[in-house]
Amino acid sequence: MRKYTIHIDMSGKFYEYKDIGIAFIAAEDKCFHKGTALSGKLVKTIIQMNNLKGDYADLYSICIYNIIKDDVTQFKKIIICNDEPTKKVIKYLNILFDNDELNEVEICSIDEYKKQIEKKVMSEADGRANSYRKRGLFKRKWNKGTKLNFIETDLKTINSLLEKIRVSNDSSNQSHKR
Repeated sequence: MRKYTIHIDMSGKFYEYKDIGIAFIAAEDKCFHKGTALSGKLVKTIIQMNNLKGDYADLYSICIYNIIKDDVTQFKKIIICNDEPTKKVIKYLNILFDNDELNEVEICSIDEYKKQIEKKVMSEADGRANSYRKRGLFKRKWNKGTKLNFIETDLKTINSLLEKIRVSNDSSNQSHKR
Protein backbone atom coordinates (compact mmCIF):
# COMPACT_ATOMS: atom_id res chain seq x y z
CA MET A 1 0.00 0.00 0.00
CA ARG A 2 1.22 3.46 -0.88
CA LYS A 3 2.08 5.74 2.05
CA TYR A 4 1.56 9.50 1.78
CA THR A 5 3.10 12.62 3.25
CA ILE A 6 0.25 14.97 4.06
CA HIS A 7 0.07 18.66 4.84
CA ILE A 8 -2.62 19.91 7.23
CA ASP A 9 -3.63 23.55 7.38
CA MET A 10 -6.36 25.75 8.80
CA SER A 11 -8.04 28.70 7.15
CA GLY A 12 -9.30 31.21 9.68
CA LYS A 13 -8.72 31.59 13.41
CA PHE A 14 -10.87 30.19 16.20
CA TYR A 15 -10.74 33.35 18.32
CA GLU A 16 -12.33 35.38 15.51
CA TYR A 17 -15.58 33.34 15.76
CA LYS A 18 -15.72 33.14 11.97
CA ASP A 19 -16.02 30.12 9.68
CA ILE A 20 -13.00 27.81 9.89
CA GLY A 21 -11.77 25.36 7.27
CA ILE A 22 -9.29 22.59 8.06
CA ALA A 23 -7.97 20.26 5.38
CA PHE A 24 -5.23 17.85 4.49
CA ILE A 25 -3.73 17.16 1.09
CA ALA A 26 -1.24 14.49 0.07
CA ALA A 27 2.02 15.84 -1.29
CA GLU A 28 2.30 12.94 -3.74
CA ASP A 29 -1.32 13.01 -5.00
CA LYS A 30 -3.17 16.33 -5.01
CA CYS A 31 -6.47 14.51 -5.60
CA PHE A 32 -6.21 12.85 -2.17
CA HIS A 33 -7.60 15.41 0.26
CA LYS A 34 -10.26 15.72 2.94
CA GLY A 35 -11.44 18.53 5.11
CA THR A 36 -14.05 19.97 7.38
CA ALA A 37 -15.53 23.34 8.20
CA LEU A 38 -16.95 24.82 11.37
CA SER A 39 -19.34 27.74 11.23
CA GLY A 40 -18.50 30.82 13.26
CA LYS A 41 -21.62 30.21 15.33
CA LEU A 42 -20.53 26.63 16.14
CA VAL A 43 -17.00 27.79 17.02
CA LYS A 44 -18.38 30.42 19.40
CA THR A 45 -20.71 27.87 21.02
CA ILE A 46 -17.88 25.34 21.50
CA ILE A 47 -15.52 27.94 22.98
CA GLN A 48 -18.13 29.33 25.39
CA MET A 49 -19.58 25.93 26.34
CA ASN A 50 -16.19 24.45 27.16
CA ASN A 51 -14.65 27.62 28.60
CA LEU A 52 -11.72 27.56 26.17
CA LYS A 53 -9.47 30.58 26.60
CA GLY A 54 -6.77 31.60 24.14
CA ASP A 55 -5.30 28.16 23.45
CA TYR A 56 -7.28 26.18 20.91
CA ALA A 57 -4.80 23.35 20.26
CA ASP A 58 -7.32 20.84 21.59
CA LEU A 59 -10.03 22.04 19.21
CA TYR A 60 -7.57 22.07 16.29
CA SER A 61 -6.44 18.52 17.11
CA ILE A 62 -10.05 17.32 17.24
CA CYS A 63 -10.71 18.73 13.77
CA ILE A 64 -7.51 17.11 12.49
CA TYR A 65 -8.46 13.81 14.14
CA ASN A 66 -11.87 13.85 12.46
CA ILE A 67 -10.43 14.31 8.98
CA ILE A 68 -7.53 11.84 9.23
CA LYS A 69 -8.87 9.04 11.47
CA ASP A 70 -10.15 6.84 8.61
CA ASP A 71 -6.95 7.20 6.55
CA VAL A 72 -4.18 7.33 9.17
CA THR A 73 -2.75 3.95 8.11
CA GLN A 74 -2.04 5.44 4.68
CA PHE A 75 0.27 8.16 6.05
CA LYS A 76 4.02 8.06 6.58
CA LYS A 77 4.37 11.72 7.59
CA ILE A 78 1.97 14.40 8.79
CA ILE A 79 3.08 18.02 8.49
CA ILE A 80 0.97 20.39 10.58
CA CYS A 81 0.92 24.14 10.07
CA ASN A 82 1.68 26.29 13.09
CA ASP A 83 -1.84 27.67 13.48
CA GLU A 84 -1.87 26.41 17.08
CA PRO A 85 1.01 25.17 19.29
CA THR A 86 2.21 22.07 17.44
CA LYS A 87 3.57 20.20 20.47
CA LYS A 88 0.17 20.42 22.15
CA VAL A 89 -1.64 19.43 18.96
CA ILE A 90 0.58 16.32 18.66
CA LYS A 91 0.03 15.50 22.35
CA TYR A 92 -3.75 15.73 21.93
CA LEU A 93 -3.68 13.68 18.71
CA ASN A 94 -1.85 10.94 20.62
CA ILE A 95 -4.60 11.02 23.26
CA LEU A 96 -7.37 10.87 20.64
CA PHE A 97 -5.73 8.00 18.75
CA ASP A 98 -4.81 6.20 22.01
CA ASN A 99 -1.18 6.34 20.79
CA ASP A 100 -1.48 3.07 18.84
CA GLU A 101 -2.41 4.21 15.35
CA LEU A 102 0.12 7.05 15.24
CA ASN A 103 3.16 4.94 16.19
CA GLU A 104 4.25 4.44 12.58
CA VAL A 105 3.52 8.01 11.47
CA GLU A 106 6.01 10.85 11.80
CA ILE A 107 4.31 14.09 12.85
CA CYS A 108 6.04 17.45 12.65
CA SER A 109 5.35 21.15 12.30
CA ILE A 110 5.91 22.96 9.03
CA ASP A 111 8.91 24.71 10.65
CA GLU A 112 10.52 21.38 11.57
CA TYR A 113 9.87 20.14 8.04
CA LYS A 114 11.57 23.22 6.56
CA LYS A 115 14.64 22.47 8.69
CA GLN A 116 14.65 18.82 7.58
CA ILE A 117 14.62 19.62 3.87
CA GLU A 118 16.56 22.88 4.24
CA LYS A 119 14.20 24.79 1.97
CA LYS A 120 11.63 27.49 2.45
CA VAL A 121 8.25 25.89 1.77
CA MET A 122 4.65 26.71 2.45
CA SER A 123 1.89 24.32 3.37
CA GLU A 124 0.42 22.61 0.35
CA ALA A 125 -2.94 22.48 2.14
CA ASP A 126 -3.35 26.26 2.47
CA GLY A 127 -5.57 26.76 -0.58
CA ARG A 128 -7.49 23.55 0.06
CA ALA A 129 -8.32 24.60 3.65
CA ASN A 130 -9.62 27.89 2.26
CA SER A 131 -11.85 25.98 -0.19
CA TYR A 132 -13.31 23.93 2.66
CA ARG A 133 -13.89 27.10 4.70
CA LYS A 134 -15.68 28.86 1.86
CA ARG A 135 -17.66 25.97 0.36
CA GLY A 136 -17.76 23.25 3.01
CA LEU A 137 -20.77 24.54 4.88
CA PHE A 138 -22.89 24.49 1.70
CA LYS A 139 -23.57 20.96 0.37
CA ARG A 140 -24.65 22.32 -3.00
CA LYS A 141 -21.11 23.71 -3.50
CA TRP A 142 -19.22 20.48 -2.69
CA ASN A 143 -19.11 19.39 -6.35
CA LYS A 144 -18.35 22.78 -7.88
CA GLY A 145 -14.71 23.29 -8.86
CA THR A 146 -12.45 20.81 -7.09
CA LYS A 147 -14.76 18.23 -5.50
CA LEU A 148 -14.68 18.44 -1.70
CA ASN A 149 -14.32 15.29 0.39
CA PHE A 150 -16.14 16.85 3.32
CA ILE A 151 -16.17 15.30 6.78
CA GLU A 152 -19.11 16.56 8.81
CA THR A 153 -18.36 17.53 12.39
CA ASP A 154 -20.99 18.26 15.03
CA LEU A 155 -21.11 19.74 18.52
CA LYS A 156 -21.78 16.42 20.26
CA THR A 157 -18.70 14.76 18.70
CA ILE A 158 -16.45 17.73 19.47
CA ASN A 159 -17.64 17.94 23.08
CA SER A 160 -17.09 14.21 23.68
CA LEU A 161 -13.55 14.40 22.22
CA LEU A 162 -12.79 17.53 24.28
CA GLU A 163 -13.89 15.57 27.35
CA LYS A 164 -11.57 12.69 26.40
CA ILE A 165 -8.65 15.14 26.19
CA ARG A 166 -9.63 16.81 29.45
CA VAL A 167 -9.92 13.50 31.34
CA SER A 168 -6.56 12.35 30.02
CA ASN A 169 -4.92 15.66 30.98
CA ASP A 170 -6.48 15.52 34.46
CA SER A 171 -5.25 11.97 35.04
CA SER A 172 -1.72 12.80 33.85
CA ASN A 173 -1.68 15.91 36.07
CA GLN A 174 -2.76 13.78 39.04
CA SER A 175 0.05 11.27 38.42
CA HIS A 176 2.63 14.09 38.22
CA LYS A 177 1.54 15.48 41.60
CA ARG A 178 2.26 12.20 43.40
